Amino acid sequence: MPCVLELGGKSPAIIDEDADPEMAANKVLFGKMPNLGQVCIAPDYIMCHESKLKRFVAQLKKQLKDGYNDCKTPEDSGKIINDFHLKRICNLLKDHGGEVLHGNGSAHTDLKLTPTIVLNPKKDS
Repeated sequence: MPCVLELGGKSPAIIDEDADPEMAANKVLFGKMPNLGQVCIAPDYIMCHESKLKRFVAQLKKQLKDGYNDCKTPEDSGKIINDFHLKRICNLLKDHGGEVLHGNGSAHTDLKLTPTIVLNPKKDS
C-alpha cells in the first residue's frame, strides 16, 4: 500500500519491484510539483528497484512533458532567488557524479531550471 513518509525534509520515494511505474511516476510528480517542490512532503530522492528503473524514468519524462509542459512556460515554473544560488545549483548538477537523464544543469538568464532527473548522484550532493 502506498504511503508518504515525512522525515525532516528528506522524504524518499521507494519504488519496489511490485510497483506500477506509471502510477509511481504520477504519485511522485503529484508530491513534487506543487509549490515548485517546496513542500515538506515533496520527495527529495527516489530509490527505485533496477527492474523498474527504465519504465519509471520513461514515465516521469512522459508525464513531465504531457502534464507539466516540462515547466517551459513562466506559469509552470518559478525562479531561483538570485544568480548566486542558480550557479550553486548548476554546479551541484555539474559535479554530482551521476548521469542527467532529463532536464538541464546550465545557467539561464531568466534564473530558471527545468525539472531535472539525475541517476546515481554522489551522496554529498
